[in-house]
Amino acid sequence: MIERLLPLTAITQRLAQQMTPTIPASDARQWIDEAFATDTAPPWQTPLRHKIEALVGDQIDTIAEAVRDALREAIQGGALNDPEDEEDDADA
Repeated sequence: MIERLLPLTAITQRLAQQMTPTIPASDARQWIDEAFATDTAPPWQTPLRHKIEALVGDQIDTIAEAVRDALREAIQGGALNDPEDEEDDADA
């Protein structure tokens, strides 16, 4: 239901673009290789997730504020308006 009301994909993409400088994706292979040098048991996503969490962990307040701002903008922009209400307004 929330996905129908709010532009979550657009919000996620915008936040990802804002956070990209913080997470050097070009280093991902190195992080995975380093983790596998000591333990090959977990799937490759595990060391990658841990590294990203470490990189953005100290910015969690900034991320939370960015999410709140994006949601507020979407709501103020009419994301929660009922399309039928808008059609009724247009007909009047």
